[in-house]
Amino acid sequence: ITQDGSLHAVAASMMVVCSVGTVLVNSNPFLKYDGYYLLSDLWGVPNLSEQGTDALRALAASALSGRALENWHTDASITLLAMYALVAAVYRTFILGAILWISWQVLVPMGMGLFAVLLTASILFGVLLGYARSIQRLWRDLLLTQSIRFGRWIVFFTLCLLAAALIFTVPLPNVIRARGVSDYRDKQPLFVSQSAALMYAAPVNRRLPAGELLLEFASPESQYELLELRGQMATAEQTLQQLRLRNTLDPTSAYLIPTQTEELQQLRARERVLLREIASLRHTAPHDGYLLAGAHVVPPPLTAPRDARWVNNPLDPNLIGNTCDRSTLVGWFSRQEHLILTVVVPEQDIKRLVVGMTATIGWDANIAHLGQGKVVRIAPEPILHTPPELIGDATLLSERNAQGVFLPAKPHYEVTLDIELNPMHLVPLRGSLATAQFAIPAQTLWQRAVEAIRNNLKPLS
Repeated sequence: ITQDGSLHAVAASMMVVCSVGTVLVNSNPFLKYDGYYLLSDLWGVPNLSEQGTDALRALAASALSGRALENWHTDASITLLAMYALVAAVYRTFILGAILWISWQVLVPMGMGLFAVLLTASILFGVLLGYARSIQRLWRDLLLTQSIRFGRWIVFFTLCLLAAALIFTVPLPNVIRARGVSDYRDKQPLFVSQSAALMYAAPVNRRLPAGELLLEFASPESQYELLELRGQMATAEQTLQQLRLRNTLDPTSAYLIPTQTEELQQLRARERVLLREIASLRHTAPHDGYLLAGAHVVPPPLTAPRDARWVNNPLDPNLIGNTCDRSTLVGWFSRQEHLILTVVVPEQDIKRLVVGMTATIGWDANIAHLGQGKVVRIAPEPILHTPPELIGDATLLSERNAQGVFLPAKPHYEVTLDIELNPMHLVPLRGSLATAQFAIPAQTLWQRAVEAIRNNLKPLS
C-alpha cells in the first residue's frame, strides 16, 4: 500500500530479507543452519561436517601413504562425504571473501579503512591457521601409521609445483568486452542557432542532392528586429543627408556628421549580423547525403518509474511548426558511407586500451558474422550520461540521479572504433547494438587475482 519513496524501498527490502532471504540462508546445507541439519537427517549422517572433514583427510592420507580405507568407518560413502566437505570449504571461503568485499565497500568511504584492514588481516589469519592445523593433523596421522611413501610424496610435490607454475608463470589469454552503439563517421550535427519554429524539414533517410534545402526555421523576433533596425537605418541615413545639406549654410553642422556616420555604420554592422543569424536558420546539404533524425531524450520526473523516458523526434512531421529552443540538436546529415562504433569501457579497463588497437565486433542483430574495428579515439573524461540505446542493458548497470539522468553505476569512458565492413555481410544500421572484444596482453592467474583485489578493495586514501 506504500507509494514510491524511502518507505516503499524499506518495506520491499524487509519483505525480501524476511521471506526469500531467510529461506535461502536457512536452507543452505553448507552452513550449520536448518538446511544442514535437514540434510544430515535425510542422509543419516550425524555430525555431517566432522565426518566430511575426516573423510577428506582420510582420502588425502590414503593418496599419500597408500593405506587402504577399510579401517575408516563412516555413516555414508567416504567419497561423497569428502566431496561435501570440499564444496563446503569452498563455499565458506567464498562467503568470507564476500564479507571482506562488502566491508571494504562500506567502511572505506566512511573513513574506517583501518578497521577494514584489521578485519581483513584477522579473517585471513584465521583461515590460514585453520588450513595449517589441518595439514599438521594430516602429517601427524601419517607419522603415527608409519606409512609414508616417498614416491607418492614426490608425485604430490611435483603436482604442487606444476600447479604453482600454472598460477604464477603461465600466461592465459585475456580479453575486454564492452557494449556500444553504431553510428556514421561523417555525421554532421544540425543545431538551431536561436529559438525558432521549424517550418520545413526534408524527408528523413532519403538521398538528397547537394544544395537541397534540409531545414528551414522562422523566428518572428528576428524578423521584427530586422524591420525595426532598417527603420532606424532609414532615419539615420535621412538625418545624415540633412546634415550634409545644412553644412553649406551652417558650418556647425559639420561637427555632427562624424557622429551620425558612425551611428549609421553600427546599425549596418548590426544588420549584417542579424542577416547572418536569419540565414543560419536555413540548412542546405553541403553534398549528397541523407537527413537523419536526432532523437532528443527527455528525462522522466522523479515520481515516474525508473525505466520511464520519453524520446522526442524533432523532425516528426506532426511537430512541424513547433518552436525549438536554442542549441537544440534537430538532426544530422551524413553520406552513410562509413560506420563507427562507440563503446563504453569501465574505468579499470580503459588504461589497457590504446589508439590503433584492433577489436572483434559482434552485432546483436547479426550474431552469425563478426566484424573488425580499430580504436581511433579514447575519451579523456568519463561519460556524463548513459547512451539512450544502452539504458537497461544487462551488461551495463545504470542508475538515475536526482536530475533524472541515467548514469553508469561506475565511471565509464567512450571509445570510438573505425569499423571495417565486409561487403558480403549485412551492413549494420545506425543505432545497432554490438559487443566489442579487445584482445589485451595475456595474464597469469596470479596477476588476475591481484588485479581483482586492487579493483575491489579500494585503497585507504
